[in-house]
Amino acid sequence: MMATLILPCAMAETVKIYPSDDAFVRDRFPSQNFGVGIWEQDLRAGYNVNFGIDRSYFKFDISSVQGSVINSAVFSIDPAFSQASPVLDLSFVSSNSWSEESITWNNKPAFGSLIDSEVLTSLDRIEFSVDSSFINGNELSFVLTENGEDTDVVFESKDYYTGAPGDETRWPYLEINYDEGSCNTDADVDCNGCVEMGELLNFISEWKLGNAQMSELLNAISMWKSGQGC
Repeated sequence: MMATLILPCAMAETVKIYPSDDAFVRDRFPSQNFGVGIWEQDLRAGYNVNFGIDRSYFKFDISSVQGSVINSAVFSIDPAFSQASPVLDLSFVSSNSWSEESITWNNKPAFGSLIDSEVLTSLDRIEFSVDSSFINGNELSFVLTENGEDTDVVFESKDYYTGAPGDETRWPYLEINYDEGSCNTDADVDCNGCVEMGELLNFISEWKLGNAQMSELLNAISMWKSGQGC
C-alpha cells in the first residue's frame, strides 16, 4: 500500500495594525513638531489659508506578518472635517527613520510611489488599497496628501482620546489579510514557506516510495539549498 502525504492548508487571517507613529507637518512652521502636545490628536492634509500646507505621515510595525503571503491590505482613516470633495493621495515613504516626536516640515522624509487615490465625499471612514508589494520588511511608512493642496482635511490620529469607550474606532489603521504559510511545494509539510532538512528527508522517502515526482523533489532540494522562505 502506498503512503499518502497529508498536507495542511494555509489559513487566511486578518490583522488590524494601528500606527506606531503618526503626525502632520506644516510648511508655515517648518521647524515645529505637531506630533505631540496640543496637536497630537489631529492629522491634516491640504491647504488652509490660516496655516498653509499640511501633510500627514504614518508608520506601522508590520513585523508580525513578515514572511507571510499577503492577500490584501487596506489603509483606513477617519475624517473629522473637510472642505469641498478633496482628492487624497496615499504615497509610499521609503525611510522609516522618523518619529512623531521629532518630525517637522524641514526634516520630513521624501515620498515616492503613489499607492492609491480616493475622493472624500463624506465624513465616513475612507479606505485606500495597498498593493501587497509594499508590505515587506518590519516597518512601513506612508504620507497622506491632498492632491491639489488647495483645500483642507482634518482626521483623527492614533492619539485621539475622549476617555469614552470606543475611542479606538476613530484611529487610523492598516488592515492586512494574509496566509501564514505558502505551500509552494508538497515537501513543505507544515506550510510555512520553508523546506527544512527533516521535511526534505521525509520527501525523499516519499519519492522513493513513488509518492512524489522527480521534478517535485528537485524543486524541494533547490528550496532547501537556497533557504527560500526560511
